[in-house]
Amino acid sequence: SVLNVSSFEECRTLEILKLNPGITSIPYRCFFECEKLITSDIPEGVTLIEENAYASCKALQTVVLPSTLKTVEDSAFLDCSTLVAVFFRGTEEQFNEVEIMKNNDKLLNANIYFYSETKPETEGNFWHYDKSNTPILW
Repeated sequence: SVLNVSSFEECRTLEILKLNPGITSIPYRCFFECEKLITSDIPEGVTLIEENAYASCKALQTVVLPSTLKTVEDSAFLDCSTLVAVFFRGTEEQFNEVEIMKNNDKLLNANIYFYSETKPETEGNFWHYDKSNTPILW
């Protein structure tokens, strides 16, 4: 599967996005100004989110990021003013290894949760999938 540059740019109806496995990057301006996009679930295998990929998605509240993510380019989440939760499918240590370039403050200032298949013994920001495959907090 391949997504192209600006594939869904300015899409006015897209609200919930669950991408299929097999892609390795989210291209430049792929979801730019998707004004109704509320949530995006990016599959494992994606290593790169390119510049302006989700910029100006003003309704975006949650994003699920894969543990395979290595780089988030400049302004990938610029002007995502309602982004409140990032669900990372890996550990805090893995997340800290992701190169997050400039103008991604909304991503970094959101509540960041780390995946745990089972209920953690320690307190922290952990999440898992419920039976309907929706991220929920432990």
